[in-house]
Amino acid sequence: MFNEKNIVRLVAFGPLVIIPLVFIILSITIISSQEQHFKSNLNKLKINTIQMQEQKIKIKIDNLVNYLEYKKSTIKQELTSRVKHRVDNAYTIANAIYEKNKNIKSEKEIKDLIKTALGSLTWNSGESFIWMINFKGRLELAPAYLKHLENTSILNTQGLNGKYTIKNEIKICKESKEGFIWDTYTKAGKDNIKQFEQLAFVKSLGFYDLYIGSAEYLNTAKKKSDEVLLATLSKIDSLNTQYLFILKKDGTILLHSAKPSLVGKNAYMDSELQLTNIFKSIFTALKGKQSAFATYSWEHPDTKQLERKISYVRKVPNSDWV
Repeated sequence: MFNEKNIVRLVAFGPLVIIPLVFIILSITIISSQEQHFKSNLNKLKINTIQMQEQKIKIKIDNLVNYLEYKKSTIKQELTSRVKHRVDNAYTIANAIYEKNKNIKSEKEIKDLIKTALGSLTWNSGESFIWMINFKGRLELAPAYLKHLENTSILNTQGLNGKYTIKNEIKICKESKEGFIWDTYTKAGKDNIKQFEQLAFVKSLGFYDLYIGSAEYLNTAKKKSDEVLLATLSKIDSLNTQYLFILKKDGTILLHSAKPSLVGKNAYMDSELQLTNIFKSIFTALKGKQSAFATYSWEHPDTKQLERKISYVRKVPNSDWV
């Protein structure tokens, strides 16, 4: 039991123990609370930073996809302009030869001069060229791979749709003097059986019942356009940590700014298992969606260490690009 002396001691020395103890407890509580608050703020800052970066790359890719979609939508328009321009130039050459020689040379001599002048006009490694046909379907000027048909009738040539290509061209030239036609035809360097979709432009010469024409295959036009787009996009990245990559849906890597050596490889079949798994995770995140964020480990181009990577991926409408 406390006696009077103990009570006096408790009253005298109690505060010296209790106050520091309370102070220590309060200090620990405050520090703990501040630490939790700091961690919470730090976590919020981290989340906000990530969200800001996600938004930044999303805006970048969305803008690029819109650009790609537009450029791909203009392929046929640009193809139309190219083919017409070629034929118009060829027409100017042929007409100049005719006007200069019509009173001094024979029809055969003039035709030979025109054939010599126009025969050298080729594009796309010989895939596109100038042909000359008369209104009866006789092939007057042919490219090298069709020389065996020159001076023979090709009037009954049919496309894959069963329509008579030459008859339709002659009809256009007789009725409208010039015009476009979508058809199919064989390719130089390929077998002479398989046909490919092409856009042709034909124009009546206005003399000797002749017309000229040229065409370009749609898949060639798409390939040319893609090459220009990829070359342009490969120059837009200024930061190694934020780079652009473009894939085809079959896994073919078309562009990779950080690792150009990957271009041409197939992400699904690459010998580097980690690479295959990464791109599989990207396509998995994108499954059933037009766009998605994908997170994985990737080698930092500066430190060469594996770090957490966030990618925003989006399908390019009306194409097989991602």
